[in-house]
Amino acid sequence: MSREKLLRALLEGDMDEVEAIDQEPDPFITQKLSADFVALSVEGDFNPGDVIRWKDGFKNKQPGGPFIVINALDEPVFDQEKGAGSPYFREPLDLEVGFRDSDGDFLIVFLDSRRLEVIEETDKIIRFDA
Repeated sequence: MSREKLLRALLEGDMDEVEAIDQEPDPFITQKLSADFVALSVEGDFNPGDVIRWKDGFKNKQPGGPFIVINALDEPVFDQEKGAGSPYFREPLDLEVGFRDSDGDFLIVFLDSRRLEVIEETDKIIRFDA
């Protein structure tokens, strides 16, 4: 929405134009949504032992990661959230993963693999330069 266009309509008292401008989609948001759709559509190839993390902008559950893949399920289990308005409603949980919580305990949870990506070997290297 153009700020100048909105200000002009407000100053002129043209409420029909203000309402029409308010309904115009923000091009940045529509481009981001398209990119998110593509990212969600890319299926990962996860194997037990892979170290993984949330794709940028796709974290939707409490654990922050990183995670280690315990098992990739052939058939997903579905989140039992009752409300259709919840982001977890019928979410396909197809990866069993482990992670360390803030107390250092190793926990296992189920997550939606579409939201995750393998951490590349180059991202895992720790360098100790003298």
